[in-house]
Amino acid sequence: MKALYYTLGNSDVSIDSNQRFYNFRELTCTIYDFIIQCKKLDFNNESINITEDFSYKIQFQKDNTIEEMDKVLKKIEFPIFTSLFNKLKEHNRTPVVLYLFATNQSNTNAQRQDTIFLAKILEYYCKVKLKIEEIKIIEIEKNPADFTAMLMYFEDFVKTHIQQIKINLHNTLQLTAGTPQSYYALAQNMQNMPGVRYYYISRENGKSIAYESSAFGKLNMQNYLEIIKSDIEKFNYASALNVVKKSPFSHQTHVINFLELLMFKRNFVVKQESIEIARKLAEKDTYFEVLYDELFQWINKNNKAYFTEFYNQIEAALINENFIVVIALIFSMLDNLRQIIVEKLFDIKIENGISEALGSKITAISGDNNKFSKTDSKKLHPCKPTKPVLEWVIDYFAKSNSEIAKIYNETKSKFDCFHDIRNHGPFAHGYSGIDKDLFIKTYGANVDKVLSDIRILLTSLDLLNPKYSYKEYNAKIILLLKEEFKELGSF
Repeated sequence: MKALYYTLGNSDVSIDSNQRFYNFRELTCTIYDFIIQCKKLDFNNESINITEDFSYKIQFQKDNTIEEMDKVLKKIEFPIFTSLFNKLKEHNRTPVVLYLFATNQSNTNAQRQDTIFLAKILEYYCKVKLKIEEIKIIEIEKNPADFTAMLMYFEDFVKTHIQQIKINLHNTLQLTAGTPQSYYALAQNMQNMPGVRYYYISRENGKSIAYESSAFGKLNMQNYLEIIKSDIEKFNYASALNVVKKSPFSHQTHVINFLELLMFKRNFVVKQESIEIARKLAEKDTYFEVLYDELFQWINKNNKAYFTEFYNQIEAALINENFIVVIALIFSMLDNLRQIIVEKLFDIKIENGISEALGSKITAISGDNNKFSKTDSKKLHPCKPTKPVLEWVIDYFAKSNSEIAKIYNETKSKFDCFHDIRNHGPFAHGYSGIDKDLFIKTYGANVDKVLSDIRILLTSLDLLNPKYSYKEYNAKIILLLKEEFKELGSF
């Protein structure tokens, strides 16, 4: 559906080359009554020509006095409307449905300039000449010069018609006819709707020329883009998703799907449906093949995908200066890494919380060391991958000059300084916090060094894939949203 929303004003009609009559409502009512019964009308692309004699009186206000003039009706023109209609036809946006907003004020003292009968005249012309399928005259009873009243009126209109507006292929608004308060209020309330286009009609060399105006649409999109950009730069995809759904970008379902996938992934949630969504995105844009691969690796329990996520989440928390989360993620990452490292060192797979293979390997390297006794429950059990058991194995290999064991121990020892803070924080047994100054002082280096140390550790274990990057994903989101600006015309 292609729709045109048009706020009518006194300048929308020219009667025998005259405009802005003092007796506007009365005159347009008289002319409307005449033309609907007149048999001698000639409709062309810009006007209605009358070949039957019809006399009328026009009134003009000059120097606080009313002057009256007798005229014979010959021609009715719609200079603004027809200029706009021709431009829409040129742009393949010819309206199928036309909304004419006309004043019919409840305050009888203010009705003299009302456009309700102009709407009826224009409706007649549009049906006969322009063949517009559906025309709806919407009567405005409030003062069209009252900005607040118009904002409230058009807010109600948009809410009432929102379902149809959202599914229209084009929603065209003009920024010339009617009072500035009325067309601006309509534009303001329509700004978040999809497929909205704005047109301005300029008077040049005695002719009305219509231009598509990108000024209003671009300004509105730019404002939303800045909000969305701020959210995604903080990796707050849930908030960005909410804003996109309420913005002029709401029809970009691929962006919405993209944000949903990132939101779930940031919560360490990846399901089979996620893979299907990523696959469909990749079919339309090869960029998403990286995201598809990452989610596919998650589903297949690939350690590189998991630990790359740890790294990216730690980076995000550092950027947001959420240091309590940083520390929690670091220790969670180290807890998960220990078993991975021991599996690499022993070339075994530990599953279900107990491993005879682990016990055999430990027994082989520990000899008669009674530290690992199968009968004494108070001592370490070599078949159970507990933290002390795994750290014993890593220490053993570090002393034997294993590079990955040494890097793990070196990195872990750097983060041991955060033990007390973690244990007394909200993710453990207390409610103590930490700010940036304390974080840097405790670690003895800036936040970039924290990321560097983690990156070295994960790279040495082949557990970091730089292609899986939230920063890269963020850049793609902005690029996709900016493509919308190309669809807007120039002013």
